Amino acid sequence: MKKLGILTVAGMVALSTSAIAADQTLVSTKAGSAIVLDGMVDKAWEGAKGITVKVDELPYEPSNGYKGMDATDVTVKSLYDDTHIYFLFTYKDPTKSLARFPWVKQEDGSWKKLSDKDSTGHDNTYYEDKFAMFWNISTKGFDEEGCMVACHLDEPGDSSAGRKYTDSADQTIDMWHAKYVRSLPMGMWDDQYVDNNTDPKQNAGWGRKGDTGKGGY
Repeated sequence: MKKLGILTVAGMVALSTSAIAADQTLVSTKAGSAIVLDGMVDKAWEGAKGITVKVDELPYEPSNGYKGMDATDVTVKSLYDDTHIYFLFTYKDPTKSLARFPWVKQEDGSWKKLSDKDSTGHDNTYYEDKFAMFWNISTKGFDEEGCMVACHLDEPGDSSAGRKYTDSADQTIDMWHAKYVRSLPMGMWDDQYVDNNTDPKQNAGWGRKGDTGKGGY
């Protein structure tokens, strides 16, 4: 069975965990009825046994303060039929953000774009929430550390909050990435992956890349 890592993102500060403990094996259940992907929990999910994992690891503290949640419990369930596998994620988020650099009309009729970026260039106030899952392909240490095995902080000459890359060319991680403003309203997740690239000239996201194919927002 594939190990998975869960990374929830509130604004841009990531809460992470690894669903890897012996008693945290997610088993996909055969669906007894049709599943409609409309954001509502169908009756079919009542027959699926879920696992609950706590996400409570913040990789860094923003220089301009952090107003998001610092922990939450994520319940994961899975169903499958003859052609597809389905996942249901539920968690509480009192700071849910659906505003990505919003424009606000001023008293004089002009429009102002809201932004409050920290020293790493990330905005943890005026930014959409995200959710990501990482699936191991061939990366050593993933079974023990989950997606955090590819997370590297404080890179020399890099002011970001952290970069993702694996240790060698033969190690990759699959990544499903949902954006609450740019993709989820259209029922889309970005299909991405992480490899060992550390040259920003080759890829601005270092080891984090998108699969080839149609995309965009």
